[in-house]
Amino acid sequence: MEYNFLDSSVDTENINLPEAGCINKFLLKNNYAEIIKAVDFFNSDDILLYVHGFLGTGKRQFINYVSEFINKDVIKLEYYCKASTVCDDILISFIDVIEKTTLSKAVNINAKVTTLSVKLQQYISSIKKPFVIILHSYDDISAENNGLVIDFLEKLSQLTNVKIIASTRAMTPGIFGSIKVGKKVFLKAFSKDIFREFISSYQITGTDTVLEDFYKYTRGYYYYTALSLKIVQAMKAQLGDFLGKFAQSGMSFDSYLGLTYINMVPATIRNFFWFLRTVRHGLTLNALAVFELYDEFSLEYLKNNLMIFQVGETVYVQDYFQQNIDISIPAKTEIKLHKYIINIYEKQLKEPLQTREIMISRHALRAEIEYHNKRIAEIESGKNPQPQIVETVTPRIKTETIEKSPTIDEKFKRAKKLAEEKKNTEAIETFIEIINSPEVDIHTLIETRMLLARLYKEIGDYQTAQHYYELVELFYKKNNEVINLNYLYYELTDLYFLMYKNERAIETIKKVIYSVDTPQSLMVSSCTLLGNIYSAMNNPDEAYSYYQKALESLDDNTTNETRAELYFKYALANDDRQDEKNAFEYYAKCITIGGRNPYKVLAYSNMGSCYFDNENLSDARDCFTKAYDIEKSNNNYDGIYYNASYLAKICIKEKDKKALEYLIEAKQSAEFINEDFYLLEATLALGDYYYNNISLNKKALIEYFKARRIAQTLGDSINISKIEARIKDMKLRMDKDVFSDLERKYG
Repeated sequence: MEYNFLDSSVDTENINLPEAGCINKFLLKNNYAEIIKAVDFFNSDDILLYVHGFLGTGKRQFINYVSEFINKDVIKLEYYCKASTVCDDILISFIDVIEKTTLSKAVNINAKVTTLSVKLQQYISSIKKPFVIILHSYDDISAENNGLVIDFLEKLSQLTNVKIIASTRAMTPGIFGSIKVGKKVFLKAFSKDIFREFISSYQITGTDTVLEDFYKYTRGYYYYTALSLKIVQAMKAQLGDFLGKFAQSGMSFDSYLGLTYINMVPATIRNFFWFLRTVRHGLTLNALAVFELYDEFSLEYLKNNLMIFQVGETVYVQDYFQQNIDISIPAKTEIKLHKYIINIYEKQLKEPLQTREIMISRHALRAEIEYHNKRIAEIESGKNPQPQIVETVTPRIKTETIEKSPTIDEKFKRAKKLAEEKKNTEAIETFIEIINSPEVDIHTLIETRMLLARLYKEIGDYQTAQHYYELVELFYKKNNEVINLNYLYYELTDLYFLMYKNERAIETIKKVIYSVDTPQSLMVSSCTLLGNIYSAMNNPDEAYSYYQKALESLDDNTTNETRAELYFKYALANDDRQDEKNAFEYYAKCITIGGRNPYKVLAYSNMGSCYFDNENLSDARDCFTKAYDIEKSNNNYDGIYYNASYLAKICIKEKDKKALEYLIEAKQSAEFINEDFYLLEATLALGDYYYNNISLNKKALIEYFKARRIAQTLGDSINISKIEARIKDMKLRMDKDVFSDLERKYG
């Protein structure tokens, strides 16, 4: 049975994105392309949409807006994950939503069902409606609790009537277990133009310098910018004055923003907010009323000032205020709040699920009681953890030790280790803790900012990476650290290149190339990088001249990796200039370089292409085989596809039976990559191979039908015409009934 997830009124060829109350209009404008991609997810065979973006980039509003495009028959099951979330909390919430619909009455749940997970699966598989599962802030779930959530999601992903949307603060590989991520959406900072429009909408202005500084501090993130502008409005000050007060505070921007905002909230409302923030999950309006805490005025104030948000009848504290920032709760008040919340949980534990006001599992209630008791102990002991009894080396002897807070140096080493292990989100959070620490010395601060810039660059958050690079640049300039500045400019150039800011990249790298203080090895890397930029800008002459300049600067300090890249790029430049002699000389030099050399396989492939074009099939085959073997050992399916395709062409020319093996390998690689253009070429090539063997004509026709569907998806009219001609020819070749049967099954 097929399920329609997308509203039938949506024109997928020309999607209209109107403004809506669920998303800020500037967020909508900034993320137009990403929204189109996300809406298309509902019309695809993909199961999982992965939305990631750093704190404050508007993930919740993005998902809410995209959800407006789903079919009215879709049952939406949505959960806002928190640090306290366990799998049963999600299951209880989803089952509650389903059981409130009339559809659940028609489902007979097996009386032997003993788990919430199986019960939910029975509901979803029995109700013949499409379901969309939405998990906001999925990475807030602790590692110890996430295993069961992954198991539950993996089971649901097997059902044909389920799609899943999950959001996280950063892209974390493997976070969804074995579930294949269909589409990924990365929400970025405001572009600088939209950022200025957003500020203007608050009737706030500033000089170019002030706006540039403001962009750096807020990172251009929606939420940080919105909170800051509300402070400026409340202070009735100029934006420059606000930044001036921040500069005088000596605090990090995050800490200054949070503390300033909290201190502007009226005292009575602040007390209520402290309570909401101390509870680590959402609360329904009815629960607040039962606990005699409901205050409509306070709720509206906190919503209007972006401190909480409401979904249906449940209110949640914004993720920003759930961070480890100072929100000015006096110690005695915080202890009272924890005790009050423990009392609520203990009463709720006595209630059956059906009459509970807090819809979380008993396991979660007990865990929260334990958490709040622990927090009380920490506050009473000056925020140090309770003494822990640990085992010593000697059996049966226990010693008591006090667990100390890690030093800056220990945190720094831990963060670097996390980065090496590619645990980028945890590494970033730890580095930010270091930056926000008042004990951090200036040299550690600068090194931390540099490492943060590289991490943000690695995960694709280029605006934040630029922000941290520029902070380091200011320090190096102020202290006249010219050599460090040149190395920084090299990294910054590469970042600008990734951001398509080519002119700025060229301007920056030329500061390095024409500096008298640039080390020789850095000169080689810089000239190579500039050559790459000019090559990408389709300026081959400038590219060639800088590759030559890099060659002239080579010395014994140049790393093998840099040397291999330069040889390959220079060979490629000569190849483009039809200078095969020089091209082959430098491809060969590239190949001889050992160690980590990602250009070796590319050099073999390019040499193979040159030989193939010149009908030197023996040497071409030798080069493509060497490249193919390397790509196979590296499991690089793009490379396997490319080299196997050429090897198949050579084998066909040489009438070698291995052609079929390579054609199948190329097609399987294209399927793994999930690239339609590759898949079209591979399917068509396999069809043509079968076409030339009369005994395999049925297989040829099946491949042509598959290729036609792919070409129609791509809107490739030229290939559609070619395929139609082949199918028409096959129809004349084959028995009419056989053709009709295959057309019905595969056409």
